[in-house]
Amino acid sequence: MPYIKELVFTVIKIMRKIFNILISIGLLFLAVYYFGIDRIIDQAKNIKLEFFLFAIIINLLLIPIVTKRWQLILRLLTPLPTFVQCIRAQLIAMYAGLFFPGLISGTAVKLVLMRQIGIRSKYTLLSILFDKIAIVLPLVTCIAISVPFIADTHVFQEELDNFPKVVAAVFLVFISVIAGALLIPRFVDNDSMMLKDLFHLHKGKIAAIFLWGIVVVCMGVLQYWTLFEFKASLADLFLVTPAVIFISSLPLSIGGWGLREGSGILFFALIDIPGEVALLASVQVGFAGIIVSMIGAFFWSKDLIPEGKKAMSAAIAKTKN
Repeated sequence: MPYIKELVFTVIKIMRKIFNILISIGLLFLAVYYFGIDRIIDQAKNIKLEFFLFAIIINLLLIPIVTKRWQLILRLLTPLPTFVQCIRAQLIAMYAGLFFPGLISGTAVKLVLMRQIGIRSKYTLLSILFDKIAIVLPLVTCIAISVPFIADTHVFQEELDNFPKVVAAVFLVFISVIAGALLIPRFVDNDSMMLKDLFHLHKGKIAAIFLWGIVVVCMGVLQYWTLFEFKASLADLFLVTPAVIFISSLPLSIGGWGLREGSGILFFALIDIPGEVALLASVQVGFAGIIVSMIGAFFWSKDLIPEGKKAMSAAIAKTKN
């Protein structure tokens, strides 16, 4: 009987990965098919390297911001991790994410690395769950605020006769809000008493953690603004970009590929950004993330954290099991 359960679990994991891959490939194919490869290539020729490099710099700046938020959460549970220890673990986890998509990439690596410096796995897991809440809440809040403004845009009003496009945009917005509402109780239920104690004892620090989440949203908006060569309205981008970021973070594709491009085409169209421009900007965001994640290879190859190899071995062993 245990072997049957393991077999079923393995099959489910494989099917989920196949589903994620199909979602990514399918949505990217639809985007390319809709605009045409020639049209996309012509637009790609107008990409300026300096704006892409600026987007990479923004991604680099996001690493210490995201890491500091995670450290603040860990510090609510234990005084052990330093910022350097956290940022090294974050970089190695990002690097592992290039090869092991999903929870294995980040969570398993962080668990092993934090365990090596004496932090209990329970605290690391709880900090990761709390960190996800700190990501979800600012995005869902921004999306909820932007819905009436999006509905009032002239593009939305002009496209009322084009029901498939309107329905798709509205559907993605509500899916984002509903997904956020469903995720938060799920995280809280994992260790509700400890989370309640944290909220009661550290209200000020927790408020600061969520403010860090707002900063991350602003950096995401700035990244798209850069890739649009500062030609788009920054105020308009604040209305639609949170929805794009949140949808691309849903665990339905590989690394957000496909979801990021599809949602970008739909939502940026509401603020008069052509579909092929939005598509290429979203692709650049994806490549910028890959490039920045490769920094973790430096820590790996130079053995600045010797436990990193153990973390990868543990991740590999877990995937095989």
